[in-house]
Amino acid sequence: MPKPYKKMAGRMFPDQQKWYPRVPKDYRKRHPRHPKHTNDELMRIAIEYLRDSEDLDALIAQYRT
Repeated sequence: MPKPYKKMAGRMFPDQQKWYPRVPKDYRKRHPRHPKHTNDELMRIAIEYLRDSEDLDALIAQYRT
């Protein structure tokens, strides 16, 4: 049985809008024999990274400065 998921949308800065769609394509070029990397998977990886961050407050402060 597949795990339930929820579609998320968000706003990005222009440089992030250019970078984000390129990540799966560039990954595929570097690793042609690996399974395709999707935008959804990239978002899940980023969320897990934030979740596992030992000091999320410091990470947020670094981003906002």
